[in-house]
Amino acid sequence: MKKDTLWRLVRVLVILVGIGVLAYPSLSEYLAERNSSRVTSSYDDTVARAEQARLDQLLAQAQGYNRQLAGASAGQAPLSDDNGNPITPESYWDLLNVDSTGMMGYIEIPKLNTTIPIYHGTEEAVLQVGVGHLQNTSLPVGGESTHAALSGHRGLPTRSLFTDLDKLEVGDIFYIRVLNQTLCYTVDQILTVLPSEMDALAIEEEKDYVTLITCTPYGINSHRLLVRGVRTPYDPQQYQEETAETLSFWQRMPIQYRHMLTGAAVLVVILLLRWIVIALAGFVKRRKQQHE
Repeated sequence: MKKDTLWRLVRVLVILVGIGVLAYPSLSEYLAERNSSRVTSSYDDTVARAEQARLDQLLAQAQGYNRQLAGASAGQAPLSDDNGNPITPESYWDLLNVDSTGMMGYIEIPKLNTTIPIYHGTEEAVLQVGVGHLQNTSLPVGGESTHAALSGHRGLPTRSLFTDLDKLEVGDIFYIRVLNQTLCYTVDQILTVLPSEMDALAIEEEKDYVTLITCTPYGINSHRLLVRGVRTPYDPQQYQEETAETLSFWQRMPIQYRHMLTGAAVLVVILLLRWIVIALAGFVKRRKQQHE
């Protein structure tokens, strides 16, 4: 009797551990998404409270930086030192720093149902919580002869970030929210390159580009996936209509809920199979007893 009770406890413990393993990624991702939502909401509140003169000053400084960068790069790949590190002016860290957190705005990708803060630089601490701006590329404020590059991790256990970036296709849209502006970009080019190949990030005269960067293939990370967007007019009404037409209910569901439902479905299947095995074992046992 004690042995049977012990085995029941072991089975319950195994099931609880399984539930915990399935729920952890979804729960951690849900908490991360909530934190990102608070961060972006706080940014919007800070911008809303700021004086227009202050916002105009920040925008003018960023545009001046971009003009200097365009003149210095002369259509070449982003400037780096002999060790491959970006050449970054000291003033860079103060540009677009509206709330002293290092956050310069955020990106929204409707197809991926994700909103991610954008921070200065690409240090690992930044890439663990959001998207990093490559210092030697244009600041993401738009304008002619600009090319901003934004880098993000994929496959983190606690955040999706750019995990699904490979699902974007030519013609998809994403949005950059910076200061009190909303900039719309339509994907026009997707490339896979080596980490050292930076030519695709060069500024082109009179063009307004933003390129999203992540590692590929997933889990191997030997190359870089470059998803480039070209500036297009922002139309809120058109955006709502397009997303309603192209996104299914499953796609519109937050990714953490999709993961949780998938895990729950797997658990239900396991429990169902276990019940079937126990039922079959009981049926076979009863048949044997009837023939004895």
